Amino acid sequence: MLVTTPESRYMLADLTGVVNQLPNQYGYLNSLNLFTAAPTTQHSFILEVEKSDIRLLDAQDSRLSRKADALGSNAARQIAFPLIPYKVVEALTPEEIQGVRQVGTANTPETEQRVRARKLAKIRTSFDITNEFLKAGAIKGRIFDADGTLRLDLFAQFGVTKKTVVIPVADTSATSAIDAAIEELKAYMEDNAGAGTIINGEDITVLVDSAFFAALTSHPYMRDAYLQQQTVLSYQQITGSLRTGRADGVQARMSEFHYRGVTFVEYRGQFMDNRGKVHKLVESYNTAGDTAITTGVGHAFPNVTSLAGSDLFQIAYAPPFKMGYANTLGQPLYVFEYEKPRDEGIDFEAHSILMPFCTRPQLLVDILAEPRPA
Repeated sequence: MLVTTPESRYMLADLTGVVNQLPNQYGYLNSLNLFTAAPTTQHSFILEVEKSDIRLLDAQDSRLSRKADALGSNAARQIAFPLIPYKVVEALTPEEIQGVRQVGTANTPETEQRVRARKLAKIRTSFDITNEFLKAGAIKGRIFDADGTLRLDLFAQFGVTKKTVVIPVADTSATSAIDAAIEELKAYMEDNAGAGTIINGEDITVLVDSAFFAALTSHPYMRDAYLQQQTVLSYQQITGSLRTGRADGVQARMSEFHYRGVTFVEYRGQFMDNRGKVHKLVESYNTAGDTAITTGVGHAFPNVTSLAGSDLFQIAYAPPFKMGYANTLGQPLYVFEYEKPRDEGIDFEAHSILMPFCTRPQLLVDILAEPRPA
């Protein structure tokens, strides 16, 4: 192959292959299968929340009085959820094939099948990472669009206040205060589940950033517990690796630490939007809710096995704006293919209309390594 350089316009070089450079495609929340699909026929839906008033009974002497306690009535209210529409149109034109060689080859012409597969894979990946981004918002209780628009505030909709627990791992002198903070988190989850039954407070996952995980596992009070937990596996003994978690599509093994019934998971997921801004999936905000805190933070939530049923995390899907799909149950993703007039190419049109949400946002707890600034 002939290569032009500043030094010489006629030098030969072998073409040995191609290197594909792709951004990280984090997918830890997608891999957990936390969210149950809730397809709907409309682009918004109403969730009815019924609160039961159940109290202790007072003793009554039936021989002296016919008076009896009346059970409290149930209070119900409706919450509206608008779904978020996403649409992508990608064109395949003759200019992408005519006279174009395949990357990584010397003179093999590009084919329609290869370009088609590449474009469809790119569309699918874009929707997958957007899905992960929205689910991270649902875990935090506030779903934002990539442009910063707040689409759904679960705390405002359900009328609850977000709980914040400070686990003082940033304080190297802290000892029992760390244990007390973790017990506070577990007790809060158990006391506020609103499930009508006992839940397992030792089935809690906390997604934390790298700064929090490093402070937690290097803390003098926690270090021995962390190291002893790792050495039970021969793989870590041989390799020295301290990663014990699952894969997320980017990291072969996530860093996890189980302590006092709580699982701390280091999650470094982040995505870039169309404006070049990087969105971290693990971040918190100050008390005013406007300034991001991007270090020393985490987000705690109970696993679905902790509660009766699997309705804790749901994701609603709506049908696209197409005549043939009006009033049908929505699916996660639709891709349509249209031929351009006069045989000038093909348009791929993808739609996804969705909204992930949590039915008990009082259980979505912010975790901080130190007190939140005002």
